Amino acid sequence: RDLLLVLEDDLVAPGDDPSPLGNNLERLDLTPLVRAPEGEEERGAARGTDRLPSLDLRAQELRWGEVPLGSLDLALRQEGSGIRVARLEIAGPGLLSLKGAGGWTRSGDGGRSRMDLSFATPDLGRLLTALGERNALQAKDASATLRLAWPGELPTLALRRSEGTIDLRVGPGRFLEVEPGVGRLLGFLNFS
Repeated sequence: RDLLLVLEDDLVAPGDDPSPLGNNLERLDLTPLVRAPEGEEERGAARGTDRLPSLDLRAQELRWGEVPLGSLDLALRQEGSGIRVARLEIAGPGLLSLKGAGGWTRSGDGGRSRMDLSFATPDLGRLLTALGERNALQAKDASATLRLAWPGELPTLALRRSEGTIDLRVGPGRFLEVEPGVGRLLGFLNFS
C-alpha cells in the first residue's frame, strides 16, 4: 500500500528531545508535495523552514507519480542559525541518482539558502518527461554538479535569483522541435 507523507505547518519535534524524528517508508510519492493545490503556491513557499524538526527520512522507493526514482535518504538538522541538510541521497535503480547537502540560514529578510548537489541520469529525456517538463531534448546519460545560493527558504529555489555554478554534461543526443538557426538554439538554451 502506498504511503503519502505530508509535512503540515504545525509538525514539531515532541517535547524538548533534540534527537531527530525517524521515518522509514516503503514508498514515497513526491508529486503531491510539489504540486500545491491551486491558489496555495505562495502559502506552500512560505511554510516556515525554521519550523521543520530534525528529521531522518528514508524511503525504499521514491517515486514521481508512476516513475521510480530510486531510494531516498534525507537528514535534516535544526540548528540555532537555521536548518542544515546534512544528507540528501537518491540511489538505486531508477531514473536519478543524486547526492547533496546544504541548508538555510535564518535572518530577518527571509534568510538565505544554499545547496551543493551532484546528480546523474541514464536517460535525460525520459527524466524530463517524467517530471512534467516539455521534453525538447533526446539524450541518454547526463550528469550535473550544482553549487547554488539564493535568498529565501529552501523551497523557494529559482534559477533567476540564484548565484553559483552549474556544470552540466549531456551525452550524445539531439534537440527536438527546435527550428534551425543559431539564434533559435541559443534562445532555447536561455535559462533566465
